[in-house]
Amino acid sequence: NLKVYNPAHNLAANGDQAVLYYVVSTASGSPVPDGTPVHFSTDLGSVSPATGFTKGGDVTVTFTSGATLGTATISATTNNGKSVLTQIEVIDALPNHITLQVSESSLPTDGVSTASLTVTALDRNGNPVAGQTVRIGLEGDGKYGTIDSSEVVTGTTNASGEFTATFVAGIQIGDAPIRAELISGGVAVHKARQVIIIVGNKLFLPVIVR
Repeated sequence: NLKVYNPAHNLAANGDQAVLYYVVSTASGSPVPDGTPVHFSTDLGSVSPATGFTKGGDVTVTFTSGATLGTATISATTNNGKSVLTQIEVIDALPNHITLQVSESSLPTDGVSTASLTVTALDRNGNPVAGQTVRIGLEGDGKYGTIDSSEVVTGTTNASGEFTATFVAGIQIGDAPIRAELISGGVAVHKARQVIIIVGNKLFLPVIVR
């Protein structure tokens, strides 16, 4: 007899894992001898090991999701032909956190200098997550600059999990705190923050030697 205990029925794509537990017994219900092989396969994602060996009648296998969404069917088969199937649904990965990168850490107060702002949505395995709503905004009253001619912009992450906007420096010296948020259901669920320093323009005075 071959029975499976599957604690995970849904996994995110791109590297989520689940450990499946199998119990192998004789017709009378006693555990099979240690070292009895059980062979595993799946039509979606991967399993490891491909062949496991029982200990005390138990054997485990790890299923790892791939990039393809859908229903993964995991098969376990013994040498005497006993087999059992179990299924795991591979779904879109959920964002676990975001990062905010700025191309310039400081800009002059000239009203035209720019820095690229890039928000990246990532799942718990560090893979990019597309199609996420993100918001980038200036903290305070925005007196130190603008983002895409505004104080706040909202967009959707691309296939690389990124959304990019442009910060334009203002004409006042100070720190420009920039906050990025991932929005779900109208609520900011993940946040990141960076600061661009707006510095005064350099003034060069002539040196006169007498």
